[in-house]
Order: sequence, then C-alpha cells, then structure tokens
Amino acid sequence: MVILGETSDLDDLVLSSIRMNQGNNTLNATMLILSYFGDTSTLLLLSIVLTIVRRTRRIGVVFLTCIVIILILAMYIKILVGREIPQITITSSRNTTQGQKIEEEIISPMARDLSYPATHIAIAACFAYLLELSMPRRFRYLIPFIWSYPVLMAFPRLHFGQYYITDVIGGFLLGLIIGMAMSNIMRLKSPEK
Repeated sequence: MVILGETSDLDDLVLSSIRMNQGNNTLNATMLILSYFGDTSTLLLLSIVLTIVRRTRRIGVVFLTCIVIILILAMYIKILVGREIPQITITSSRNTTQGQKIEEEIISPMARDLSYPATHIAIAACFAYLLELSMPRRFRYLIPFIWSYPVLMAFPRLHFGQYYITDVIGGFLLGLIIGMAMSNIMRLKSPEK
C-alpha cells in the first residue's frame, strides 16, 4: 500500500497535525530528550549489557540477533519501497533544538534518506515483545508500560519528521514479526510461574 501511495492521505493528515505543534520550544526539547531513549545505539548497548549479565544472557542474545536482522531487512525494504523521509523543518523562536539532532538511520548510504519501515520503532517493538515474553508472572502488571515504550519512541520520530505514521506502523509490525520468529527459533520461553 505504501509503494502504491495509498497511505499518503493518512500520512499527510498526521504531518499537518505535527506541523501545528512544532513552534513549541518545550515540546521540541521534550521530544529531543525522549528520542535518546529509542536510539538504535542505546538499544544496541542495552542488548550487549543483557548478553553480558548471566541471568539475562538468553534474551540479550535473542535481542542482539533481532537488531542485526531488523537493520539488514529494513535496509533492503527501504531500498525496495524507495519512500523518502518527510520534509519537515522545526521552527523554534529560541533555537532550543538548534545543533541537536536525533539519531539517523544506521544503515547503508543508499537507504539513509528513505523512511519505510521505521527501523527505530521496529527495534523498540521487538524489545517490548521479548521483554513481555521473558517477564515473570508476578510482574505481568508492567505489560502496558512495556508496550507503551515503542509508542513513546514513535512520537519524537514523527515530531521531527524522520518517519510518516505508516512508516511507524510498518516498523512496529516488522519488529513484532522478527521478535516472534527469533524467539521461536531460539526457543525463548516465558519463565515458569
């Protein structure tokens, strides 16, 4: 649907809503800070730490493997779809975000300016899935907070014009599919009661 341009009305509607709120310096600064928690480099470091710690080694290895697979698949999908990133410029009267940028895609130069699917969101969704899967039963009340993570990581990416809303949806689905597949292949199971 993205290749055929059938999602452009939805994408344009969301982009116009975002443009109305971009002059707010406080919102821009908040979105910038929030974006750091969803950077690929941050999540890559987290997966390495999980791999080092003995108790979380299995989930760390699965997550690290998922990150590599997502980065490679997303690069090829981006080139295949060929959708350019949205053209949004942040307006700020006090230049609070001037000189500060959110992390760009960590992929090949051929796909750097392409947006579909959202790689950051794919990795965040995969992390949320794996975290929920490995969560002990006594902590199940945290599941809504876990799934709010990829949603919260999508807001700054949309706000700063790195992705369209359909890029975020595609990234979420990609991360979920890779997380499910790798957890089954590597036999990651939920902890016993």
